[in-house]
Amino acid sequence: MEFKQKSSFLIGLFLTVFFLVCCLLPQMSFAGPTVPPSWYQKLSGTKRFVMVLDGTAVLDKETGLVWEKEPAGAGVKWVDTFATCAHKVLGARKGWRVPTVEELNSLVDTTNIYPSLPTGHPFNNIQHTLYWSSDSGIENSNYAWYVDFGTGNAGLEIKPNSRFIWCVRGGSN
Repeated sequence: MEFKQKSSFLIGLFLTVFFLVCCLLPQMSFAGPTVPPSWYQKLSGTKRFVMVLDGTAVLDKETGLVWEKEPAGAGVKWVDTFATCAHKVLGARKGWRVPTVEELNSLVDTTNIYPSLPTGHPFNNIQHTLYWSSDSGIENSNYAWYVDFGTGNAGLEIKPNSRFIWCVRGGSN
């Protein structure tokens, strides 16, 4: 009798722990409120972007990424972009990185040019020219991907050239 009670208790305990670990914990956030990406939505500039980090950065509610509000106004070589973002501190926060070409392209509004950003965006100092991505060319590693925020086009540029950089937080590296 005693063995059956203990085994029933252990089975019940196991099932409870299993349920918590597999079903509830993955849905819980321990880092405070999160903004899930809304890639399926098309939000207007005023609804899409929210100022964060003491007004030094902008949360994009479509992607969940946080962008610097005002990228630096000077160009850098591709090889220097990684250190530039890694050393950046905005709103007393580190953790900045060079965005991928897909992430940069997520800011482009193809109905606008000069700049090719959504109407009502809150960004300052956006140059109507090329911004480096973290992505190297596949066929030729001497090139890297860029996005042109004048026209909204993306392409490959030789790495030794100086171009602008727009650092981002969140997402994947």
